[in-house]
Amino acid sequence: MRYRWFERDVPQNDLGLPMTRGEQEEADRARRERKTLKRGEMLAIVLGAIIFLYGFHTDDVPMALLSAGFLVYEVRLLAPFLPPALRRPACNMALGFSIALFIGTIVFTFL
Repeated sequence: MRYRWFERDVPQNDLGLPMTRGEQEEADRARRERKTLKRGEMLAIVLGAIIFLYGFHTDDVPMALLSAGFLVYEVRLLAPFLPPALRRPACNMALGFSIALFIGTIVFTFL
């Protein structure tokens, strides 16, 4: 039995009705899944883009490829905007391509 004085603490849905426990958990899960860029991540992406442009401008191919690999890895943050069936494969593809670029850059640097 729910007491009346506790009803104002219950979150309400769009229609103004009290939310069920399932609706509350679904809203909490959606709120937790929403990934925002932290300050350090945004700074790393900006620095990676600047290093890429500098390496491209000075014809330093290994530096440009290394920063391109990092930027490709950071593309995984765009996965929540994709359809659910494509999120995991897109993240795996970005990870695999960035690792391949990193290893290729190391090999290219020492050859």
